[in-house]
Amino acid sequence: MALRQPAAKTERENKVKAVISFASGLTLRLDKPLEPALLADLQTNIRHLPLPASPAVTAKRDELDRLGTELWNSSTRLRRDEPVQNGKNKEGKGRSSSVVCVLRAYAFLLLDSAGSHSVKGRECKPCIRLMKVALKAAKSCVLRQDLDNARRVLESAASYEDILANAGQHNDGDEGDIAKRLRLEYYAVRTALAFRQDRLDMAEHMFAKCKQVGNALAPDTAEDLADLFYEIGKQALTKRNYEAAVKWLERACDMLGEQDLIIISPEASELRLCIFQGLVQAHMKLGIAEATDKAWQLVKLMEADYGDKLVVSLLKMELLSAAEHVDAAEYYSVLSRMIRTIVLNENNFKTLIHHIHKLKDLRYALNLHSPDSVLISSSSVYACKALDELLKSRLIRDEHESWIEKAMITRIWISTSDAHAENALEQLQQTFDLLIHESSFSLSAPATHAAQTLLWKKVEAATGQKQDDTAAAWCQLCLHPILEKAGAQNKVKITR
Repeated sequence: MALRQPAAKTERENKVKAVISFASGLTLRLDKPLEPALLADLQTNIRHLPLPASPAVTAKRDELDRLGTELWNSSTRLRRDEPVQNGKNKEGKGRSSSVVCVLRAYAFLLLDSAGSHSVKGRECKPCIRLMKVALKAAKSCVLRQDLDNARRVLESAASYEDILANAGQHNDGDEGDIAKRLRLEYYAVRTALAFRQDRLDMAEHMFAKCKQVGNALAPDTAEDLADLFYEIGKQALTKRNYEAAVKWLERACDMLGEQDLIIISPEASELRLCIFQGLVQAHMKLGIAEATDKAWQLVKLMEADYGDKLVVSLLKMELLSAAEHVDAAEYYSVLSRMIRTIVLNENNFKTLIHHIHKLKDLRYALNLHSPDSVLISSSSVYACKALDELLKSRLIRDEHESWIEKAMITRIWISTSDAHAENALEQLQQTFDLLIHESSFSLSAPATHAAQTLLWKKVEAATGQKQDDTAAAWCQLCLHPILEKAGAQNKVKITR
């Protein structure tokens, strides 16, 4: 037995030395471009932490604390610099995010090893510091799906929760308030972890613990909890567990709903918008009348609070297109407001064109309910109106040639592909004239070729039906000045 004690002491000392050696080398490695092997080395060495309390650990407490602090600061720097360093390298960016996540957990566990005496002494202030670090590390791991390290961090933090619970009961000052807030967040992070682990009963148990700690939350605490519950709801939505998504998103909404909307941060306002968006989508996916009514109520609330924000318009159109009897006029009305208010960039232009295509295709949904040809073609009329409005009020003014060409080709395609369209020729003539009058613009040679190919189909259709005057009118449109870049051979063919 006398020989075993020195051997055990030596083993503990060697473990502490090995941890310090790796952590010291880590600080140097992080000052250089990240190595591919770094993540694997971190994952291997984190298994040796936290170090159990011992005289060997106590002797090196200050060094462990210093290394843990340095590595935590390095993780913050890496996280801040990540988009700049890896903006063009998705693989590198993913590796960097994973390194940051594990590095935060590793740094906390070093600090936890150094602070084990605080737990034994049940000192509140050191526990507050360690709990703050633990929660940031655990949240980072949960969001990166590193559930093993999230569990490891939260297990180590459990002893702090017990000390903070006692502090909250016996301290009515700032320290007590901080202790209560950290306990709330601790149970919220454990809730998120349990849900990610598919331990739904445990998630409900941890949520109940949150409610037991307290309901009157400070704004920043409410925002943190709402963010965590939103992530749970978003994951449930991704997994198509729509009932769970509604439940957790409503809980997230309730957290923010108890706050004064005037004083919450801009980030919280955006989070609230994201929560509403998820709730609307989850209610829609439930596919029952009561849920659809709830989705509409939420959209109306979003309209009142956020006005013509793009996400609100998109949700409204999604609800309209999912209805049993689609209201093409209302869909057009929402799209028209979008055209007037949207910030035009490449992505938003594509969004507008996508929804104009959807508006045109609503006729097929209408066709299921009525054989009336006027009703069937009405959505194409609205799609053409939307394109004309987009051209006249936004694109011609901005003189963005590629967008004008795409909108014009889409406009021609809709008019020439709808057999029920009335006055298609006259309306296209007016659109062409508008373009020339407002901008003196003509299509490029490739766009002209695409346009004339579509128009020529109408010439052939009219010729096949012995409608010579109509065919001639379509030919005349093919020679419009906006199509002046047609090749000489095409012009001769059309003239003939």
